[in-house]
Amino acid sequence: MTDKLKPCPFCGSEGATYTFRFKMLCSECGSEGPRGRDAQECEERWNQRREWVPFREAGDMPEFRYGIRYPAKFPTASEPHRYGWVEANKKDDGRMFYYVNGWHKQTLDTRADNLWGEPIVGDVLVLVSALEEYADQEDER
Repeated sequence: MTDKLKPCPFCGSEGATYTFRFKMLCSECGSEGPRGRDAQECEERWNQRREWVPFREAGDMPEFRYGIRYPAKFPTASEPHRYGWVEANKKDDGRMFYYVNGWHKQTLDTRADNLWGEPIVGDVLVLVSALEEYADQEDER
């Protein structure tokens, strides 16, 4: 077992636990970590993730794939750990369009967007080490 688990990347709580479904689960917000063969592997994978990066930077990373939903953080003044998902799609002519928690957006200039009744503070952030993991899970569905 791992000595110290990192806090939840979504809500920041220290309450992640191993579940019988071979993954880590945050007891505060319910977010799930990558699957593993046993508790030790799940804890290691929970701790191996990278930190959040702006969505625009994640979009340039080689492991980023269009049409996949990725876990995202939408920091607001009152809730700095607000989270959800983003998906980017690229049309044949090169134009981009996005879905944010199911809502179609022309751009990801989130400072102008108003989600949950208050404007987003800064960029949409995406947890990049999870990109391939989440992409694989989406492919299985």
